Amino acid sequence: MKQRTIEFPFDGEEKVKKTANWLTKYLGKENICVYGLDYEMPEIVVKCTKKQWKEIKFKLNLGKVYI
Repeated sequence: MKQRTIEFPFDGEEKVKKTANWLTKYLGKENICVYGLDYEMPEIVVKCTKKQWKEIKFKLNLGKVYI
């Protein structure tokens, strides 16, 4: 399992919280870190498999990923 960070530079607070709730349901509470939601540029850190990451990228419409 890899740890990846998803940043939300252009999304509103409500959309980011909705995304965090979906990720929590999909991955489980132990595989997501939402401490970054209070930062100037909100971010969520997830720990997932390659197959789960592909599903997350599709569901959240993530175009480019920088690792």
